[in-house]
Amino acid sequence: MLINGAPGSGKSTLAHRLAQDEPLTLALDIDTLKHSLGGWDHDPTRAGLRARDLALAVAREHLRLGSTVLVAQYLAQATFTDEDADPDEVAQLRSHGIDVRLV
Repeated sequence: MLINGAPGSGKSTLAHRLAQDEPLTLALDIDTLKHSLGGWDHDPTRAGLRARDLALAVAREHLRLGSTVLVAQYLAQATFTDEDADPDEVAQLRSHGIDVRLV
């Protein structure tokens, strides 16, 4: 599930609260990943892209294992999730009974 909204609107707080309702639900924070990369502030654009790639890899694996992923992130481009969605991967996840919704 993608929770989109303006900076400071409570997206991360909501994701963490929702994650508590279901065992093993992951509230995935891309900004936390970005800030965990050494020297991220020397090249924030590159660090942001790397954090996004890492988040997608973690989310894919967690979904493959049958668990829910919540991502709280401001997305100015509505096509972000469509661009990154591999139709074959989505079909495979759905064939295993994993509910995948692109928003």
